[in-house]
Amino acid sequence: MSQSRPNSTVGSSLAIVLALALLVGSLTLLGSLTPIVEVPPDPRFEEGVPKSRTLRFGRIPNVSPREAYRVYSGLVTLLDEQLTCCDVELVLAPDYASCVQMLAAGKIDLAWLGTATYVVEREQTPMVPLVRPIWSGKAGYAGVIFTLEGSGITNLEDLRGKRLAFVDEQSASGYVYPANLLIAAGFNLEKDFSATDFLGSHDAVLMAVLLGEYDAGAVFERAYFTVADRARRMQLRVLAQTEAIPGEPIVAGTHLDEALVEEVQAAFLRIQTERLQETALRDLFGFEPATDEQYTGVRLLGK
Repeated sequence: MSQSRPNSTVGSSLAIVLALALLVGSLTLLGSLTPIVEVPPDPRFEEGVPKSRTLRFGRIPNVSPREAYRVYSGLVTLLDEQLTCCDVELVLAPDYASCVQMLAAGKIDLAWLGTATYVVEREQTPMVPLVRPIWSGKAGYAGVIFTLEGSGITNLEDLRGKRLAFVDEQSASGYVYPANLLIAAGFNLEKDFSATDFLGSHDAVLMAVLLGEYDAGAVFERAYFTVADRARRMQLRVLAQTEAIPGEPIVAGTHLDEALVEEVQAAFLRIQTERLQETALRDLFGFEPATDEQYTGVRLLGK
């Protein structure tokens, strides 16, 4: 008796039908899913891609040009790292007022101004306050009136008839606040000193007093640390300290668009304390947002 053999044609047809059914089902399922879209990488983050522009960051001459480049170049590098749109270039202004003039003319885009410079010049020159520095945990600073140990000057009253050095008429800590302190103590700035001169920077005032060219001077409280020689630094003696001064504002020119201004402000705020302490600004802890209202007290002082 012969056995029937399986029909190979029927088996093959059935396999084909099952394969087609699986294929159709798979296509139907895939069609119901959200398609995967390959997103190209952001070209701004590709290594070697140049940034679209350069932001010029101006600084008032609170110290000598050589010292300013040493002190602020590290901060400029950190800000540059935080910005995907722009490179940052440090520009040193020849004097306090010129820094604002450069901002108004579009020759610089950002400016780290003195507190008094901002208050005086903002009346005539529109600018946008971005941030202010936090020094050793404080969003402010003070000015000091100082002399040399052994000068025979032990208090403010001993300054009568002496030579006094200031920084600049627009320096809050190097003139405005110390001058108000002296006036409150009964001094007439035009009559009670044998000389009162503006020397242009804090380190110039320090050096002039150290060299004996002036009997006393006014600088910001941390200016002593620009004197590299510790032995000479220890010769300086504080006679009086001013009240707290609101931190110096970093501002943007109004020629920058709002989106870029916001990006720059955010970049400053992202800079970490640990990175700043790797630079020459070791006592700079970071930045906080700045507003015009923070300087109302300075305006009242000037009236």
